[in-house]
Amino acid sequence: MTKNLKNKPLVEALFVLKWDLKKVDEGSKEGYAYDPYYKLFIGCFWEKIKEKFPHFEELDTSEMPEDFGAYVPQFRFSKTADNYPFVLLGPGVISVHESEDYLWDNFEDNIFLIIDSFYKSYPKADDTAIVDVYLRYTDAISFDYQKENILNFLKDQMKINISVSESVFKNTSVKSIPLSIDLRFSFVTDSPISATHLRFYRGGEHGELLMWETIVQAHEMIPQTEGEIKTWTIKSHDLADKVFFNIIEGKLEERFS
Repeated sequence: MTKNLKNKPLVEALFVLKWDLKKVDEGSKEGYAYDPYYKLFIGCFWEKIKEKFPHFEELDTSEMPEDFGAYVPQFRFSKTADNYPFVLLGPGVISVHESEDYLWDNFEDNIFLIIDSFYKSYPKADDTAIVDVYLRYTDAISFDYQKENILNFLKDQMKINISVSESVFKNTSVKSIPLSIDLRFSFVTDSPISATHLRFYRGGEHGELLMWETIVQAHEMIPQTEGEIKTWTIKSHDLADKVFFNIIEGKLEERFS
């Protein structure tokens, strides 16, 4: 069962679903992909979700020409303007976004709503290939990169043991404490069949944050039906949840509780 942290470090929870697009002049350099049902789908999709997401907003990207718009969100749906949760829609892509008010049960409901709405309103949805689906959690905490060694912090409090040998910078004036980091790892995962990605990096408007991402992404066997996508989503959340709490177990979990 998911633990609810009083002071959770969550920046954003994100679910993304992408489907195959029609290729135009596939053999030429000028070829591009587009969604032949997109314009019809926009209104039908909103009709299915507007009771929960009544606010409709066109993004600047909605002005993009068709040959540049593949998998780029163009419309945003929300309960109220500029407030989470959001649903974004573009040619070949739907995403669900949640932030500080995140609870898994609510997030899961919103994910299932957009999956249901896709299959009920997208023409020939059952014959449309799903090409990508992933769940991503972005978290952040304050960190002073001038005063503390980020590599020591990752090792001591987040169980990420990365080091740079002193010999790398011998006979130079390079200081041993990293000014910034951007570490990425990807791991094959058996259940659900996926890839699990971890990223740790310096972020924030003034570089004052340590940010990290936990991503579970369908890999090799991408779920292709409504039921398969829902089952994959539940298992992916369980996996991401376990990885997150394994990383913060100890002082950080006490800090967030």
